Amino acid sequence: MAGIVLLAMLTGAPEDQKRPIHTTVLADESASVAAGQIEPVLSGLDTIVSELPSSSGISIATFGTSAAPSILTMNATIDTANDSLSRTLRRAMWDLQPASRNAILIASDGYWQPEAHDALAEARQAGLPVFWLPLEPVEPAPAIRDIVAPARARPGQQISIAVETLPGGAEETEIVLFAGQHPVARSGASPGGTTVLSVTAPGQGPLILGAELRTRPGGALLDQYRAAALVNITTVPNILLVSPGPSAIGQSLRAGGWPLRAVTPQQFSTQADRLQSFASVILDDVAISDIPEAAWKKLATAVRNQALGLLVLGGPNSFGRGGYRNSQLETVLPLVSEPPGDEALADILFLIDVSGSMQGANEKADRLRIAKSSVLAASDVLRPTDRVGLITFDVGVRTVLPLKGRADHRATINKVWPGRASGGTSIMPAFERATAILNQDLQPSNPKDARQKILMLVTDGFFTSGDLTRLDTTLEGSDIELVVLLINKTESSDISGLARIVATHGGTVMQVNEILDLPALMKNELQSRRPALIQESVRPVSSSPAAWFPENAEWPAIHGYLLTRPKADAQVYLVSPRGDALIAGISAGAGKVIAITNGLSGWSRQWLNWEQWPDLVAALINHISVQDSGGIRISTRAEPGGMVAIAVETSAERPEARDLKASLIAPAGTLIRLDLKPEAAHRYRATAPVDGFGQFTVIVEDGPVTARQRFLHQPVNEPAPQGRPLAEQWLGDGLVRLWAPDSLQTLAQAGHWREWLIALALLGFLLVLVLERLPAGALQLRARRTKTRQAV
Repeated sequence: MAGIVLLAMLTGAPEDQKRPIHTTVLADESASVAAGQIEPVLSGLDTIVSELPSSSGISIATFGTSAAPSILTMNATIDTANDSLSRTLRRAMWDLQPASRNAILIASDGYWQPEAHDALAEARQAGLPVFWLPLEPVEPAPAIRDIVAPARARPGQQISIAVETLPGGAEETEIVLFAGQHPVARSGASPGGTTVLSVTAPGQGPLILGAELRTRPGGALLDQYRAAALVNITTVPNILLVSPGPSAIGQSLRAGGWPLRAVTPQQFSTQADRLQSFASVILDDVAISDIPEAAWKKLATAVRNQALGLLVLGGPNSFGRGGYRNSQLETVLPLVSEPPGDEALADILFLIDVSGSMQGANEKADRLRIAKSSVLAASDVLRPTDRVGLITFDVGVRTVLPLKGRADHRATINKVWPGRASGGTSIMPAFERATAILNQDLQPSNPKDARQKILMLVTDGFFTSGDLTRLDTTLEGSDIELVVLLINKTESSDISGLARIVATHGGTVMQVNEILDLPALMKNELQSRRPALIQESVRPVSSSPAAWFPENAEWPAIHGYLLTRPKADAQVYLVSPRGDALIAGISAGAGKVIAITNGLSGWSRQWLNWEQWPDLVAALINHISVQDSGGIRISTRAEPGGMVAIAVETSAERPEARDLKASLIAPAGTLIRLDLKPEAAHRYRATAPVDGFGQFTVIVEDGPVTARQRFLHQPVNEPAPQGRPLAEQWLGDGLVRLWAPDSLQTLAQAGHWREWLIALALLGFLLVLVLERLPAGALQLRARRTKTRQAV
């Protein structure tokens, strides 16, 4: 055995049996490293690796930035997931190649963070060689280091903005501040110093200032921040009132000196992109069809993501009668626009003209396709207790869906809808079948089973006048609510005759001049006919105390309100004697929303002379409106590790037992709930992760008062490295080795001699083993011979 091992040592191992070396390159991509130095390093490594044992290779990871090197080398893999040396080094140690000898090469200027020490110590303890290849640091250049501005100011106030610059270069520089695209201040800047500029605060809202550093003279751009500082320009809440006509709450707010802008629903779209300049929006008896869908979406988004307050007032054109069900608006309301569980039952029958004239030559003119979209849109407002049927007609009549309840009306209608229109039009037989179906339960045995009957006819009006001779008799004595939607811009004697008969029996004929309006018209008309309105004199009853209004208030009587159903997380403050919600509130994202189903005029006219009417109006607006000033003071400060610290200070009168609620809204609208911890009397603190850059908003609720603080989070330029890099110190401590072109070859040779040492150790072990196994007599004989030689 010993001879075999000795022979292996003398002959050496074949070259292809030597272990490969895997080198992990950690490339410093931070701003302090001059550009263009990594590529030559990687190219040089290709040559070195080619002279190493077979299967040797390179892995590349960057730190200091998420940008990857522009060059990939032989046998290279790349990892850009980490941005600090300590994390990247630990990741490299985790991914070591088990079949190879491993080495780490850090190509960097050596200005590392102190926390990298522990990772390097772990590498040394594990016997992993770590080399440092010094790179040249970047030449310092003039740049903006930081911008400091006050968190808030009043309109017209002079604001001081301090701009800190980094040293570098010999040219004279100046700072220019911008509000939007307009320069508002400029001043000469001393490199490496702080320049203070003065800006006049404009009107209410967030003032975002940009900053530029330019040469002087000449004006060459050296550095730029599009959004350098944000100042909250504060005053009393600014209110947007949307009302189709005179508004009682609008008159009261103006009389009280509130800043108010009043627009009609048709004008609201022009304000939808400016909602952040308002503290709250009031909708006074506005229907969904009065405002485009895109504007409703912007309003709902502003409530959730910008803490916009919303007050929704009832009236004949609102809630269930205004098409709120399943709308964008309803997503932020505390109430669902349909009656509670004990709602009245209903039978709805759709009667659809499928004659040849309903088939258009192109998609836009295809009346049958639009009719299908209209019925599907109307099915969205149907309730589980409704029975729904569908009848089509041309020269004949077909009951496509019998009148019955279904789990999913929309899906069923969509499945059986006729594909094409054809044939002539005979409307009277279709009327007779439809009325017969709806009148089959004319006198139910139990009055509670009585159902509302609605017949909705969609036709283009091309039928013979003779078809109408029996219609008057058919509708006589029936309680069917007939709605006719005419897709025809032409007035004809046939249409006029039909409209006259329908009106005689309390029905409605709607002329649809723009075919694409048909789905919204049908949906709103069906919803408005459901029993969503109670018109009787009742005195409201407090349901739960409201922090924004005195308890035990004696509310005046109202004369009507709309039936709704509260959402699970809504708070109902005022109810009717039968328990229907009158005033309810909810937190929709970051915004507060109040809904009043009886409105604040018309049905509630007695409230206008109530002694507490001014207090009620002020309490409602103060509750939903976010204040940018007042008894709550908010400050923010960026902290290491992508965190922001939020400090909150409340007024001395604040009851300590009340819990503060705080949230952080990211630029994308993400809402983060903050856990405020007491720091001192009336002072609280929380920290939160800041993901990305841009405008953030802190919302703090203290009982009935809500405060807002907007702030900008973005990276600022770091100063050029100063003094001795830590890598030089750790080089002396033995944590890293200085890189040389033959470092890997030396490592390979060191590995080869280690193999010889292992073989020698194995040979010694075998010799000891042989001696231990010799017979005891042989050992004694050898000992006597040794003593004899020593005596001679």
